[in-house]
Amino acid sequence: MTVLLVSILCGVQTSGNAAVSCISSTGKADIDACEQVLKSDPRDRKVRIALTQALIELGRHEEAVSMLRSGLEINPEDWQMRNMLKLEESFLEEQNWSEKQRALRASSGTGKVDPKIKVNIIRCTKLKGESALSACNEGLKTRPDDPDLLMGKGDALFGMNRVTEAILSYRSARELRPSNRELAKRLRRAESKRNTLSGQCLKSTKRAGALEACNMALLKGAPDEPRIQKRRGDLLTADNKKAEALQAYKEAGRLMPSDKDINRKIASLEGRRTPDTTTKTTTKIAVKAESIPKIRVVYSNAPLKPGITY
Repeated sequence: MTVLLVSILCGVQTSGNAAVSCISSTGKADIDACEQVLKSDPRDRKVRIALTQALIELGRHEEAVSMLRSGLEINPEDWQMRNMLKLEESFLEEQNWSEKQRALRASSGTGKVDPKIKVNIIRCTKLKGESALSACNEGLKTRPDDPDLLMGKGDALFGMNRVTEAILSYRSARELRPSNRELAKRLRRAESKRNTLSGQCLKSTKRAGALEACNMALLKGAPDEPRIQKRRGDLLTADNKKAEALQAYKEAGRLMPSDKDINRKIASLEGRRTPDTTTKTTTKIAVKAESIPKIRVVYSNAPLKPGITY
């Protein structure tokens, strides 16, 4: 009995250590620790998300998709896993398309770089602002999987304070060059700035600055997307921009359908009201008053007779 108890306690301690190692890992999660915890408790949401993010960082997107699908079978209403799954499935579709394009160019013997593309790459990576972005986009029309163009586009967008777009461009480039340290550094810089903007959006008391930060930090599929959308709705409502506020609340409500505060604000902006019971009460009272029979009083002029009680 004592041996059995010690074995159980050791197992619990090992599982707890594995969970801590998985979630609190710096950089990328300890995949072995995460898998160990999920094997014993598949419903552990934090560990599943940590493992999924680690797989994504390592470029193991198909495994990440499988991990998210398994999690949604357990908890179909988890909006964060749903959004992560959409992003990963979209990425895999784009990756498959890029591979098909590469194979098509290789089979058609068009592996040589066109001089115009070389010029676009130079302009994309050397210029700044709109000029650089225009050259990057022009080059990406014919070479959508060129890492130099994608990284150059990310630099141009970041320099223009279009931080979330820069992040997406850097991520696309990283998939093509996962070991490029300079690219990883630029991606971390952009993600760090987005986190700062997200904090300003959610916490700043200056309305105009907060709204601008929200717009700059908004990233589809990010864990803080619903909170940013809700905050945008609050700020736009305060600025009397009701149509935009309603759209922001609806986006937040789509991601958090059970949030009562969001649903109440949507109903308020749409002009929906709870039924008014005052009219019904008045009507009932009136009906009751009309239903009371009238008493007819008859007076007699006959003289009173003694001994008779009237």
